[in-house]
Amino acid sequence: MKNPVACILSASELAEQTVQGEAKRFLTVIDNETRRIQRLLDGLRELISVDIRLDKGYLETVNVGGMIQNLIEDYPPQRRGSTIVEYISLLDKPVFININPDRFAQAVLNLVDNAVSFSPQGGRVALSVGTKDKLVTISVADQGPGIPEDETEKIFNRWYTDRPEGDAARHTGLGLAIVQGIATGYDGQVYAMNAPAGGAVFTLNFPRSMK
Repeated sequence: MKNPVACILSASELAEQTVQGEAKRFLTVIDNETRRIQRLLDGLRELISVDIRLDKGYLETVNVGGMIQNLIEDYPPQRRGSTIVEYISLLDKPVFININPDRFAQAVLNLVDNAVSFSPQGGRVALSVGTKDKLVTISVADQGPGIPEDETEKIFNRWYTDRPEGDAARHTGLGLAIVQGIATGYDGQVYAMNAPAGGAVFTLNFPRSMK
């Protein structure tokens, strides 16, 4: 399905170079909407891959804090923009979970991307790792507008978005659904709540590995 979309994009880009005025404006609309379709297809492909490739036969014992530290250090500047993304360790020793490390990274980065997208200019996104009973908890907190009270469950639905119309066009509505698929696929959980001081906090829980 992706090749026809790429052909439309190429054709519209070439056509934009040869027309002016109203026709060029229409081609810009075609270009923007085609790119949105491409993002939706990319997101759908990711979602399908999560559905069919949560292979519990391929697990590694992952140092949670160490991996998150590496993910934040490698987080691309163009994705964070002016947002400060930091890792805060609440641990006195390393903690581990058994999981596919690629899927774990995908879940964490999707939460970071979501937090950054709702953050104000110069805002801060803080990741922290802790333990509770036999669980390892990974929290991602932002300084955005928070989540409407009646939408804390809906936001994990596929295709759901509560973004303003102009901003929604740049997002697929699948990122949090993918996080939930990964969490439940590895015996974990993800939930969201509003922080007392403002902003939203997303928390992943996974069973702790007693390495």
